[in-house]
Amino acid sequence: MTFMPRQTVALELLNAHRQKATGSLRLKNGGRESVLLLKQGEVVGVEMAFGQQSVLQGLLNAQRISLGQLDALWARGEGDASKNETLEELGSNLDEGRRLQGLANIKRLAELSQEARFEPGTVEREGLMLPGVEAVRAAFEPLAAEDEPPKVYRCLDPDGASHWVLTDDELSFIEDLGEFRTNDGLPLERRVLLEVLARDGKAESMTEAEWERRERERREAEEAARIAEEKRKAEEAARLAEEKRLAEEAARLAEEKRLAEEAARIAEERRLAEEKRLAEEAARLAEEKRLAEEAARIAEEKRLAEEAARLAEEKRLAEEAARAEEERRRLEEEARLAEERKRAEEEARRLEELRLAEEAARAEEERRRREEEARLAEERRLAEEAARIAEEKRLAEEAARAEEERRRLEEEARLAEERRQAEEEARRLEELRLAQ
Repeated sequence: MTFMPRQTVALELLNAHRQKATGSLRLKNGGRESVLLLKQGEVVGVEMAFGQQSVLQGLLNAQRISLGQLDALWARGEGDASKNETLEELGSNLDEGRRLQGLANIKRLAELSQEARFEPGTVEREGLMLPGVEAVRAAFEPLAAEDEPPKVYRCLDPDGASHWVLTDDELSFIEDLGEFRTNDGLPLERRVLLEVLARDGKAESMTEAEWERRERERREAEEAARIAEEKRKAEEAARLAEEKRLAEEAARLAEEKRLAEEAARIAEERRLAEEKRLAEEAARLAEEKRLAEEAARIAEEKRLAEEAARLAEEKRLAEEAARAEEERRRLEEEARLAEERKRAEEEARRLEELRLAEEAARAEEERRRREEEARLAEERRLAEEAARIAEEKRLAEEAARAEEERRRLEEEARLAEERRQAEEEARRLEELRLAQ
């Protein structure tokens, strides 16, 4: 990944502090080289070849004095503020002034450096002691001060993030950063803290536009899931209703079959009872006939014998006819029962074919629905890919414009610095001339 020079200085200092490294961070601007000396991740010395800031500039950068106070001190000839009495008059002291001067130097080096390279090694001189946290935050200040699109931040590790806070208010601010929050409108110190946490992996950050896009996609996904779930529940309810209807239909057919069998059984019982009654009646009549024949036999034995033989033959023929009639009725009953079983089986087969046809229709509908969902998902993916490519093109164009604007501002700053130095040199020569 390629970083801008400001990012390179800040990130090199961040990595050195995080690794508690000892060595020198060499910063270049043209042919000049300034050096930050580090020991165990803390800044212990500064060798300035460009971007030198005075003690008063350090106080001004920390908002300990105003521009009016700075002009007054220059008018009194105390622009270097090297005297402790002058600093005490400003509500500070020499140690604090040097610390704030060192932070201002680091900030200025982060703004002006074109190259940054850390070289591990031993450090012999220790002319300054700046806490690594303050030094890293000073290096990130130019980045946080840039006019960039607003970002949102969310703290991922409050315990780890507490290493970078300087006040209790900042600690409370970090502890309340469990959800994404914009940096728009925040003081510079808070924006610097958020940028350091993001670079250190203790916070997650993205542009407000990206966050709003992700939130919109999340809400759309939740809505799609809700609609899919409602559709699934509706289909499940329809399936259960259909299963209930089929079960009720099967129960109704079974009940009709049972009633038909019951009616057939009752009819059979009635038929058998009637046959038994007729048989008993025939037996009674036969007995009466036998008694009559026996009485007639005494009077006319021969005639009665012949008549009895004739009647016996008629009786045999009648019985055979009765048996034939009984057989005919039994065959008709068996045929009727077989026909009823055939109709019941045909109805069951028709219902099964209807159920299989409905299941096939539902399967075809489900297949078509899945194909449609897959097509819509592919169309959404292609649309999102086109939007992503357009967004990347737009970001590249904005980055090019930002680079051009940065180069113009750096050139203006360099020219302003040269004019200021020339004015200071002219003022110094004038003061020397007046003193002579």
